[in-house]
Amino acid sequence: MHEAVGSDDHQAVATAARTELRGPLIRDVLATGPTYWALTEYHTGVTWVDVARTPLLGWGTYLGVPDITVTEPPGPYWVEPPRWRGDLCYRPTLFDFIMRGAGLVPGPASSAGTEQV
Repeated sequence: MHEAVGSDDHQAVATAARTELRGPLIRDVLATGPTYWALTEYHTGVTWVDVARTPLLGWGTYLGVPDITVTEPPGPYWVEPPRWRGDLCYRPTLFDFIMRGAGLVPGPASSAGTEQV
């Protein structure tokens, strides 16, 4: 997340979640550092990259989520809580965000004129 945003500041990530991902994002600080979970739709035909660093959780996986009112540490918290039931990050936008963080695609400034869905 921080690589995609280009900042170590968690507020910059929160702003990017609101403006780019436009969906729910959870942050947790584990022994290995901050971990972010963007909630997105899953289906068995999804292909994903860099599974070791950005796992796509699927069927049979359980993710503990904080109470909807928890929006700051300690513990896991919502960087951007769901705005309504069924609110999710748009998977292609999330995928592009991850690819940008991996350095495989340019940032949003150089993608001007592309259509946002």
